[in-house]
Amino acid sequence: MIKILDNKGWFMPAMWTGLVLTVFLTGCIRHKLPEGFPDKDKFAEILSEVHLAEATINQLRINNSRGKTTANNYYHYVLAKYDLTQEKFDTIVNWYLGYPELYQEVYDESIAILSEKQAEWQREVKGIEEQIERERKEKEARAACGREKEISLSV
Repeated sequence: MIKILDNKGWFMPAMWTGLVLTVFLTGCIRHKLPEGFPDKDKFAEILSEVHLAEATINQLRINNSRGKTTANNYYHYVLAKYDLTQEKFDTIVNWYLGYPELYQEVYDESIAILSEKQAEWQREVKGIEEQIERERKEKEARAACGREKEISLSV
């Protein structure tokens, strides 16, 4: 085994210790967000709203030239809500893309937000459908009651 030592014999062990400490410390430091960037939770919220805007645009199937303006309005509304420009949003996305594990965490949170909104909307739709059904049955009951009065008056 070859040992490389300086004239005091401590250089290599100190260098290895420094290297190990550097790797350990950089591995333990969480990703420090640049100044003015939204944290994971806020960025997940922003992404979920951007995806909702995209889904709305796709659902409307906007294909004409005016559609692009409408689509841009959806995006600008979401970005303005969070005081972001398109350029700032793109910069934030690119920064998060540099940290795939962190970006995955953000997307997982965004999916959770969208799933909760979907469940909420499904509850609302079910409530609306139940209300419509109740109103239909009441209308049928009133109509049946009116026919019974007509029958009794004609007898």
